[in-house]
Amino acid sequence: MKKYFILLGLILGVFANRVFPQSLADTFQNFIPQPAQNNDTIKRQISAQLAHLGEVHPDLIYHYFRFLNVILSQPHTPEAQIAHRRFSAIKHHYELRRQAWANKQIEYLYKQNSPYEVIELVKRHLEKLYLDFAPQQAEVYSDSLIKTNSLNYLAVRYYQRNRQIDYMPETNYFSQRRSIEIKFRTSFSKTLANLSAVPQLSHHELIRKFLRYWHLYEGQTGADSTFAGTFLVDVEKHYYSLRDIPNDLLKSPRLSITGGHFKNQFYRFRSRIPIIELNRELPLSKPTTFSQNLFSVQARLHLRNYLTAFSYLNVQLVSLQSREKLHFSFNNYIARYWSIKDTTTKITTFYDETTKFTKGKINIHLQKSYAARLSVPFIVINKHVLLEAGVLLGKNNISYQIQHNYRYRLVETKRLPNNTSITTVLKDGESGERVQNKTLMQWFASPSLSGVVQLPYRLTLEVSFFENYVTAMAGFTLF
Repeated sequence: MKKYFILLGLILGVFANRVFPQSLADTFQNFIPQPAQNNDTIKRQISAQLAHLGEVHPDLIYHYFRFLNVILSQPHTPEAQIAHRRFSAIKHHYELRRQAWANKQIEYLYKQNSPYEVIELVKRHLEKLYLDFAPQQAEVYSDSLIKTNSLNYLAVRYYQRNRQIDYMPETNYFSQRRSIEIKFRTSFSKTLANLSAVPQLSHHELIRKFLRYWHLYEGQTGADSTFAGTFLVDVEKHYYSLRDIPNDLLKSPRLSITGGHFKNQFYRFRSRIPIIELNRELPLSKPTTFSQNLFSVQARLHLRNYLTAFSYLNVQLVSLQSREKLHFSFNNYIARYWSIKDTTTKITTFYDETTKFTKGKINIHLQKSYAARLSVPFIVINKHVLLEAGVLLGKNNISYQIQHNYRYRLVETKRLPNNTSITTVLKDGESGERVQNKTLMQWFASPSLSGVVQLPYRLTLEVSFFENYVTAMAGFTLF
């Protein structure tokens, strides 16, 4: 397992370096107009804009630098306004081309015999290439000043941004560009032919990278015209076959039922015992534990189309019950002293009050609990094992019986001015055995950590750890 994660880290690291090895503002440092050279904020904005434009179409990088040169050197002039309109029109033109390409791929998808759910997944990827607003006919600008060799040079720099390539006017950058683009297409073809070598966790990064190079398959004929749709469908189908969860991640919610056992649930039992003679109640607090059987219904609400960390929210409603009988005793002793001094007679009266429980017993005979748990996956180990973290909120309903008997004694002592004392027992007797049936309701909350194992035939095993107890559960997925 450790070797797998090390290998995966290396693959993703190389992948990331190839896609975005450094800031694009650094790659195109020599082309950024002088007014922005020493302004880090503007350079970060330029870098972000270059990344976006490169994904729309690499040709836009050339047009973007032409636009920057005008608006930074001649701000607030008619020339700057014309440059802005021209660049906006050119950008919109390429965005319309990308959307038209995505629509063409979607049309091709529905002609394939792939599962509908997989087609819908691919469609969602392609729809991310759509404009955020209703497309309009792009304004056409005739521009005889475009330097085609410079345009292709900047595209080459974009493709090979981790290399320092100086511009040489005599070099045919169109040929270099086409050579690089052919290598890209060859690489994607080899990847499609050997999908088993693609780590599962880099599956969606592969799709995102492919769509960044959509223009390589624009205007292709023959098999190349349908390669993009085939590539995206096959990658999705391969990913889901690896995980042995065909189509289920597209169904929301995913409903399942669970049965299990809560072991050694700790709670602090609190009750109050009335003492008539004192006209008040005795607070009682005892720590104890009990076990409960549980039944739950849970729904998995999917936040993403694929299984990974934080890809779904699990909502679980739990009912717990136990007829386990618990018994514990108490023998509290209460003593209270006070005095009253009469300033006229100079007599001080002392009172000594004691309450001694000669019998105290609590019988808990039924515990019912209701709870709700929210959890998300935070580690996906493989296609069968994952870890979830969450929180459990609930209420305990405990039926119990209190049996008690206490002796109450109140003694009065008067101290006279001549230092003699007179003691009188005002009350001394037992309450008699009393029985009370009560129901106690207590709210509780606890963080949870669960290990989930998905078995064949829609079966699931789960072991969960909470703040004060542990539970084991087995479940069945209904759909």
